[in-house]
Amino acid sequence: MPRTAPLLAALCALALAFAAPPVASAQQPPDSVQAQVDSAEADVRAAAAERQSAEADLQRFEALLVANAGSRKQRDDALTRRDVATARVAAARDRARAAAEALEGRPLLVRTLDAGADKPIAGLEREPEANPFLGMRGIRLGLERPELLGAQLRALCRVAADHRLRIMFPMVATTDELAAARVALEEARDQVGDERAPGGGGAEPVIEVGIMVEVPSAALMASSLAGDCDFFSIGTNDLTQYAMAADRGNEHVADLNDPLHPAVLRLIATTVEGAATRDRWVGICGELAGDELAAPLLLGLGVRELSMAAPAIAAVKHAVRSTSLDDARTLASSALACATAAEVRAMLASP
Repeated sequence: MPRTAPLLAALCALALAFAAPPVASAQQPPDSVQAQVDSAEADVRAAAAERQSAEADLQRFEALLVANAGSRKQRDDALTRRDVATARVAAARDRARAAAEALEGRPLLVRTLDAGADKPIAGLEREPEANPFLGMRGIRLGLERPELLGAQLRALCRVAADHRLRIMFPMVATTDELAAARVALEEARDQVGDERAPGGGGAEPVIEVGIMVEVPSAALMASSLAGDCDFFSIGTNDLTQYAMAADRGNEHVADLNDPLHPAVLRLIATTVEGAATRDRWVGICGELAGDELAAPLLLGLGVRELSMAAPAIAAVKHAVRSTSLDDARTLASSALACATAAEVRAMLASP
């Protein structure tokens, strides 16, 4: 059946990752270096949020009209807004589908909407929070607004019919949150399956599901979370600020916000160990992934995928190819024994 406008509301996703050719170092299984592609991020998010806002206005004015408390002009204006927003979402969908096709069979990794804190979205207004970084953001917002999360997941399920797809949920802190997100995904699968039923057939597409490890609780509970997901992607920017209690936007505590602090490295190691209990792989998608000096250390900790801005790929690949797995593991062991980030950085900088 024809695909409808909400198809790529899901590209409220904040991380489209194009897998570059794998890299390998001596005595080491192949690892993946990925480029983050987010040039269409702003207009996709804005289009999806605008459409949701327009739909809400339309429903409100239609209800008022039924109750003889609103005007037809209000309803018609809202209807026009909704139609314009729908067209914008459709255009974003087409751009995203073209991006997926350009992958030529490699998986498309999409993060569901990660709004809140330092990522506000027009049309998705919320009451101010005293501490938004510890408030309703990531999967918390999605579970609070099931209509928003459901629209994204239905769209992604439609994309999965044509392309290899990985979905990851941001800001997961507990097994209950992951379980609720999985239920939402299964509901979306069922709804999309019902849409396809008249056309008949085809096996249900396989969708890999992962989580962003951005809070210490997720790292510490990785072995439990691994039972309900296929992979972990560590967001070192957020993980560092939460582990060190240092707002990454606050210049007064900038010296604390170092992803190479041994406390953060130990959380990465704990995540890898927990993932290994269920044979799950772990990636890094924070700024640390694009640091060529840190690449051997991350590989030694057991990280098997690095996602970064495209300009960093060449240097990181060279660093990986120049390192043996044994040397990387030795380096990681030494780093975990350090007491400060300065010690780790000095060790990485030494020949």
